[in-house]
Amino acid sequence: ELRTRAGRCFDRVAAGETIYVVRAGRILARIVAAGNSAPVSGGGPADTGRPIELDELRNRAGRYIDRVAAGQTIEVSRGGKVVARIVSVA
Repeated sequence: ELRTRAGRCFDRVAAGETIYVVRAGRILARIVAAGNSAPVSGGGPADTGRPIELDELRNRAGRYIDRVAAGQTIEVSRGGKVVARIVSVA
């Protein structure tokens, strides 16, 4: 659902909802509004320190969720503004 309806998912997050990412029945990550978690450094493509754009997340969702499951926090931007963070539940 994150790949096909990412825009809707991030609209819900912007409205204050937390979304949990589930794979094979296991919760791997949660998506929270950018204001709901501490700032992080890094997390963008190739750990360049920049957030990933929503379209990039759609195209490579599995890769980014794997990174989050391993403990990395990913910042997601929309229209050049950080709108959410994907964080590990572990």
